[in-house]
Parts: sequence; C-alpha cells; structure tokens
Amino acid sequence: MFNGRKLTATLALLGAMATGGVVAAAPAGAAPRAAGSQTALASVGIRLSTTHGVGVYGYYNVSSAKVAADLFPSSHDGIDVDCWSDWGQDIGSGSLWYHTYREYHNDAGWSQSVYGWTYAAYVDYGAAKSRLPFCGY
Repeated sequence: MFNGRKLTATLALLGAMATGGVVAAAPAGAAPRAAGSQTALASVGIRLSTTHGVGVYGYYNVSSAKVAADLFPSSHDGIDVDCWSDWGQDIGSGSLWYHTYREYHNDAGWSQSVYGWTYAAYVDYGAAKSRLPFCGY
C-alpha cells in the first residue's frame, strides 16, 4: 500500500543528505560554547566518522547486552549523546564512552530513542568529548 507521508519524509531526508544537511544534530536550544568557556553543551548530535560499526550497549562495556541495532558510518548513521565517561571498558582505543539517547539510521530512514553507551573511539575517535559534560558515572 502506498504511504505518501513515508515517501515525503524519505525524500526530505534524502534531500537533506544530498545538500550536506545533518539529520542527527544538537537541539535547537543548545548554544555553542564561548571561547575559553568550561561549560559544555547538554547534548551533541554526532554522525559516525570512523570505519567501525557501532553498537549501543546497556552499560559501558561490551559484555553487557546491546540495546539497539548496530550503526554504520557507510549508512550515514548517527547518534545523539548527552555526556561522556572514561570509566568504561577499554576495548583497544581507550576507555571513553558516550551516553547515547537516540540513534539515527539515516540511509534506512528511521530513528529511535535508546538509552545506552557507545564506544567513542568507534563513533568519532572521541572528538565530541570536549563539547560534552562528564557523566559522573
């Protein structure tokens, strides 16, 4: 059965991607940090920028259960994160993990709310850490 709304949403997503738009982005109310400011944003949208697939885990170690579908940079996937922790498992590139609350499967045209942890080295090599507060756990 033809679903016009779904087609319209898919076309809008593809158009944004073709013009370089980023679907996973920080909330509109979030303001950039001032130069020299120690205050980090409350949340950051990150498009995956490594060569790794990324799992979203219930806790910041890979022995905990995955809580969502894997994400892939080749599919232009992304996540929204709100803080970081370096208390997680080091699986080869440090112990930095992002607390993740939404994932975007951009090429597939869907997203979902999810609460878990993603290994920062596989997401963006830890680049977003400076824009986020420490989780404290």
